[in-house]
Amino acid sequence: MSGTERNQAAFTSITAYPGVIIGRVNGDHTATSLLDLGDIVWPVVKRAMASAGEKVERDLEAATRAHNIVFGIDAVVKSVDSGVGATLLVEDGYAIEPEQSRSLIDDCDNVVDLVIDKVLALRGNVILVEDGSLSMFQRIALILRA
Repeated sequence: MSGTERNQAAFTSITAYPGVIIGRVNGDHTATSLLDLGDIVWPVVKRAMASAGEKVERDLEAATRAHNIVFGIDAVVKSVDSGVGATLLVEDGYAIEPEQSRSLIDDCDNVVDLVIDKVLALRGNVILVEDGSLSMFQRIALILRA
């Protein structure tokens, strides 16, 4: 959030989503160019992204230790179809055509997109991670509901 302290306080008091504010940049930036504003705001965004990445790693490690995780497209599809998934982690560039999967999903271009849609419809979370970061999980993992 950017603005004067007074404006930030006013916004915080009326927003229905105070928990999604990732940081604050004080000052009146109405005359600041978009390029300069980006330079001012980027460190705040970068810290929030690093913190989120660390949390994902911790959650993934904890789920693995607790055997509360499935991975690989077929196991993930089966678990999502059962409604037991809480958080889907998938590599950003991961795509798989239906005929490459042994699942019974038909009539779609990308099974991964269908899985993402289903997890979201079931009020689960979807986290896209950097390509290669889930290699030991076959590029896709589902943390199960506890």
